[in-house]
Amino acid sequence: MAGLKPRLAKTIIFFAAVVCLPVMAYGQPHGRVVRMQEPLFRSKALQTADPVYPPLARAARVSGPVVVEVTVDESGNVISARAMSGHPLLKESAMAAARQWKFKVTELSGVAVTVIGQLTFDYDLGEAAEARPDDDEDESEADGLEDAEARVSANPYSARAHFDLGNEYAYDDQPAKAVESFKKAIEFKPDFKRAYMRLADAYLELDAKDQVVLVYKKALEQFPRSADFLRPLASTLGLLGRFAEAVEFQKQYLQIQPDDAAEHLNLGWFYARLNRHEEAVTAYLQSIHLRPDSGLAYNNLAIAYQKLNRYEEALNAYRQALSAKQAHIKPHSIHQSMALLLLNMKRYDEALESAKLAIEKGSDQAIVYAIAGQAHHHSARYEEALDILKKGSELFPEDFYILNGLADVYGHLGRLSAAEETARRVIKLKPDYAGAYFTLAASLAGQKKYDGVEEIVRQGLRLSPDKANGHMMLGSALDHMGRKAEAEAEFRKALQLDPDNPVILNNVGYAMIERGERLPEALEMVQKAVDADPNNESYLDSLGWAYFKLGKLEEAELYLSKAARVNGSSPAINEHLGDVYHKVGKTEQARSMWEKALSASEEPAQKKRLEEKLAGGVRR
Repeated sequence: MAGLKPRLAKTIIFFAAVVCLPVMAYGQPHGRVVRMQEPLFRSKALQTADPVYPPLARAARVSGPVVVEVTVDESGNVISARAMSGHPLLKESAMAAARQWKFKVTELSGVAVTVIGQLTFDYDLGEAAEARPDDDEDESEADGLEDAEARVSANPYSARAHFDLGNEYAYDDQPAKAVESFKKAIEFKPDFKRAYMRLADAYLELDAKDQVVLVYKKALEQFPRSADFLRPLASTLGLLGRFAEAVEFQKQYLQIQPDDAAEHLNLGWFYARLNRHEEAVTAYLQSIHLRPDSGLAYNNLAIAYQKLNRYEEALNAYRQALSAKQAHIKPHSIHQSMALLLLNMKRYDEALESAKLAIEKGSDQAIVYAIAGQAHHHSARYEEALDILKKGSELFPEDFYILNGLADVYGHLGRLSAAEETARRVIKLKPDYAGAYFTLAASLAGQKKYDGVEEIVRQGLRLSPDKANGHMMLGSALDHMGRKAEAEAEFRKALQLDPDNPVILNNVGYAMIERGERLPEALEMVQKAVDADPNNESYLDSLGWAYFKLGKLEEAELYLSKAARVNGSSPAINEHLGDVYHKVGKTEQARSMWEKALSASEEPAQKKRLEEKLAGGVRR
């Protein structure tokens, strides 16, 4: 590229793919539901409750099993219970017991899911415990649907009769009719607590969550501080994405039940969804105080710390999650999160180690291979990056993050046709992924296929206009075409978007040096790049060349010599160092450096210039 060093163009352009890792979203609702066999389902219980033997059932000598289908949300709370079989006199008691159970969180690929399972309660008259005193709301009076309908016909103003009919409709999988019966029961008896619960269950069967919220709120008018309604109300509001309301009702519940560790955890999750991460941290820490062995609480705490840019605390929380007795989250998922965090912290060796552990522990996520590839990439271990990314692409052949990283690595290894082919695959798979256009432009420019490069970069910027590296690449393309003013404007946009990026600082500064414009400002830019990466030969060369242009030959020789020690085969570095030697009167050393540059150069303009210097007509 005219005005830019050939060996520098690769640094400019292939910087594109380094910033293309996805942002992971934590704690997002996913909607996945799994069914679980009863033995496994019971084994995940954290809290159980035995049913009360209904006095009427005892008097009628009714016994036998009742099978209850239970739905458990992502936090391990029972959100609905429905009797699938058993005597009608026993069903309500069994469902009441089932609602009091709590379970460990179930995860798929590190993400919590809703679980549906069954609990079987055996009612044995010979071994049943003494019945606890309870009000008549828990006593079933109807013997099947027909009997319940007959009782309502005989007693149309009986709240009890309508309640029993609602239960029978619910057992008969007629939730819409159950709703109407439970509403009637509440109409005739506004303080009928069980009727509110069963009405909410029926609406849940109909997936009418907004109605569930209204039922719980109406129930709270009758029972203002009832934990039975506050907790499920907050949970339902969370499912609806109404997190601010969920927080308020969750806080009211925790005033009543301050030692409920799981619900402090849920409060933290609600705060996190509102981006109130400081309050989320407080809630998670309280949950951990109550249950110090909760891996899920430590994991969520780590995520909140990350959102607050408190990275060391986040790492420590992840480590605590790994050592927790009650993990609730797979180790490979934690290692994966740690790897991404460490990558963003530029602790590449540790990021690579965590990524490898995630793979060893059974991660089935493509992102782990992308992280490992980027860790190698940032350490300039491109062959190793190639190996891990190729393995990842075999496992996930259509993952565009991995493929884009693979294209970038091909570019760094000089395999530009492979880089071009792979980048085109990415665009075909994901035409709205900006990074692929930048990588494709890089591979084309590296092959000197400049036609169309400008439009390809502009397409990437249309998709992602705030990518500093995209503007840097466009500036390089425009500079190559001799459109200096437009190139300068793009360089300035890149610098404005990412003022501390050493690649951008170096290239903007170098372009100014080559044009002889604002040399002190250019020197300051490349000095910042060198400060960020003191052993980068491109930055050292730019700094030495800036000093040369300013007439400070001693400093120029110092930095250019250091650049040559890092990369002794670079035509640009050797030419620059030869120019310095010539200027200070070291003629033989100057010729030696120019000859090395000429033998390695592939640029016609540079070759012609070097031949003139060696022939005695030195000019720059």
